[in-house]
Amino acid sequence: MKIERVNIPAHFESNGLHEIEMHRLGKIVIIAGKNGSGKSRLFAKLQSALVKQPSRKDYDHMAERKSQLDAIVPSLRASFLEQKQKDETGMKSPADEMGRRALANQLSK
Repeated sequence: MKIERVNIPAHFESNGLHEIEMHRLGKIVIIAGKNGSGKSRLFAKLQSALVKQPSRKDYDHMAERKSQLDAIVPSLRASFLEQKQKDETGMKSPADEMGRRALANQLSK
């Protein structure tokens, strides 16, 4: 992949750099400058633009979703095991029997 142009707004991953605009990039791009001039911050900003890092909000959302899933997993597991036992023993629940009767009733009409 050849990068031909870079434009990163100042507010993106603010690290003391202004907006970055680089146009007409050739096959080789050299970034040079004095110590402390911002070369590493430029690379960090480019990396942030190319690779999305999860934000604190993303982590909070994931933690909230995990808590929600943790709350429903036991009931799902119990329902699954109950259905598995019914399937293995051939037992029908009252709801299964009601559904069968309702279907038979509809078919007989």
